[in-house]
Amino acid sequence: MLTSSILAFTALAGSATAHYKLLAPTWRGDSFEEPASQYIFPCANVNETTDIANRTQWPLTGGSVSINGSHSSAITYVNLGLGTNVTNFNISLVENLNQTGAGVLCLKDAGRANLEEGLKAAGYSGFEDQRLNGLEASVQVIQLGHSGSALYNFYYELEHCCVAFA
Repeated sequence: MLTSSILAFTALAGSATAHYKLLAPTWRGDSFEEPASQYIFPCANVNETTDIANRTQWPLTGGSVSINGSHSSAITYVNLGLGTNVTNFNISLVENLNQTGAGVLCLKDAGRANLEEGLKAAGYSGFEDQRLNGLEASVQVIQLGHSGSALYNFYYELEHCCVAFA
């Protein structure tokens, strides 16, 4: 009985830690602390603050994304939503990326081509469009684990989404 209880507990503990942490850009808030949950769409129930200290710039060359994943495999998406309090992440910067193996995954210059295409679809003329100056947006990172569950783990609000040309 004790052995089966320990095995059951070990199995539950393993499933509870099968999440990921966004290393870069810095996450907006800790989705491991209550009332946040990595299973809550679209932003893990993390506070949508407009605090200027909780913003960064995302270059048009595509920003870098770094994830420390604990799944043996996952499908990763990086999406962008335009506006201050985003509910629609309709620009896919990275889609259907098959991550194999747990550990740190780094994506340099993530989504440059998709960003320009997405901005045009949203009514902007492209990277040179002056309406992008001061535009706020949010980046959303999603991982689909081997069980099929989606982790809307973190997303990060940006300032001047397409203004800080690095």
